[in-house]
Amino acid sequence: LPYMIDGLILKFNDLKEREELGYTSKHPRWGCAYKFKSLDATTKLLGITDQVGKTGQITPVAELETINIDGVNISRATLHNYGNIFLKDIRIGDQVLVIRANDVIPQVVSSIKETRTGDEVIKEIPSTCPACGAKTELDGENLFCTGLDCKPQLEGKLKHFASRNALNIDGLGNKTIEDFFRLGILEDLTDIYKLEGKKEEICSLENFGEKKFQKIIDGINTSKSLPLNNLLYGLSIRHIGESSAKDLANEFKSMDEIIKASKDIDSFKERLLSIKDFGEAITTSIIDFFTNEKNLEVIMKLKEFGVNMEVKETPVATTTSSIVGKVFVVTGDVNHFKNRNELKDKIEELGGKVTGSVSKNTDYLINNDINSSSSKNKKAKELNIPIITEEDFLELIK
Repeated sequence: LPYMIDGLILKFNDLKEREELGYTSKHPRWGCAYKFKSLDATTKLLGITDQVGKTGQITPVAELETINIDGVNISRATLHNYGNIFLKDIRIGDQVLVIRANDVIPQVVSSIKETRTGDEVIKEIPSTCPACGAKTELDGENLFCTGLDCKPQLEGKLKHFASRNALNIDGLGNKTIEDFFRLGILEDLTDIYKLEGKKEEICSLENFGEKKFQKIIDGINTSKSLPLNNLLYGLSIRHIGESSAKDLANEFKSMDEIIKASKDIDSFKERLLSIKDFGEAITTSIIDFFTNEKNLEVIMKLKEFGVNMEVKETPVATTTSSIVGKVFVVTGDVNHFKNRNELKDKIEELGGKVTGSVSKNTDYLINNDINSSSSKNKKAKELNIPIITEEDFLELIK
């Protein structure tokens, strides 16, 4: 092929042979997926720079002597976190092994210690944020900026807030947010709900017209009616993903109740810890967020703009459902549902629960590519967790 691919689908080319081979309960016997191993290369680590994300997490990035992998020139690669750097003893000046994970994301896998000359330098953990100068703090292996007005955080939070699985604001994509942030049109989350009053300024921008502006305003107005869990996820609370946002919303039912409960920290902590899968880290993060006056001010302003602050009650699942209380993880493409979110909603409607990662508590992994070499499939196989297709799921809920 005149372009790179990351694997092959191998299957019998004769329909009669396919019919004779048939299917197992989970996959066809006449076909399978074959993933290529990621190609790698060796190069020199010239330096390590730090990037600040929406939660304030500071991610170290490797600056590399340019190499070519699969026809792509690579000069930067992720180092994940400072715990990873120290665990693998990666130093500036090292020769390092680099791969493109899943043939997409460049990663530094390891240093090649036998080539060291003695001039290599250990990267120190920065005590201040590279973007705003505020103090940093370690949380496990990850480093965080403690500044509340850190610009990379603010821009990242805006992008996350408007993203599909949060407030899902149509028309307000990452590029638009970057432009609005650079021009000072957007500075914090509440500015999103003031955009209708900036029509003249926005429509005067290049590639912007009334139609595009109205699309954004319609998306903003639609976002106001989304359930509480979308808002909680969109607020970029550290350690709060889609699943934990739903659990938090279902426990308290409204934002007012969460804020009210946070006034008594001891009882608030006890109640949070009683939620399944909520440990010390997530509980501490929630308490820190809801006892911060600046965060509460933002929430109150969003409420004034008409953003929904309550759970939208869904019909109680019937006890006859075979998946009540079962824990699912959904990955890969879907065929019978519009998207993975629709499939997740169906599971929850029937009394099941959806989480983002495979663990010993998972009952089923739904993946139409059962033979995939994805990390979720590997983990499920290690833990003997059934991997089922959409068809299997639909049979399960009949």
